Amino acid sequence: MVEPFDFPGMVLAHQGTENNLAITDSPNDDATYSFRLVAGLDGKDNSVSLESVSQKGYYVYSNVNYSSSLSMKFSCILASSEAGFEQAISFVMNNGISEYHPISFVAKGQRRNFLMVPLQSFRDESYTIYFNIQP
Repeated sequence: MVEPFDFPGMVLAHQGTENNLAITDSPNDDATYSFRLVAGLDGKDNSVSLESVSQKGYYVYSNVNYSSSLSMKFSCILASSEAGFEQAISFVMNNGISEYHPISFVAKGQRRNFLMVPLQSFRDESYTIYFNIQP
């Protein structure tokens, strides 16, 4: 299952072929929430693809010409005629920008959960201001 960093306790789910992915808060043991991490179908060494456990041959994909306005979708590799589909369903694995602090915990709210971390674990940059005073 894929859990978004900013929505703890929620999981990524597909809503059928060619539909956008959704975030849901009730991850029963349903396979619509489970994805298998496989070697990237674009053939590159450092890439991976997310295949649905419940529907073999169906993958999470982004448009080949990805822009921030496009959503992630769910599609079948056999049904797609899009050029570069193998590239669109392949993603590069990297270390995350941030990690959970050891004493972090999840606070459960009525409508969503919240990740609680110590404030001192965040590092903010400090700046020195210089004034250029000329007559």
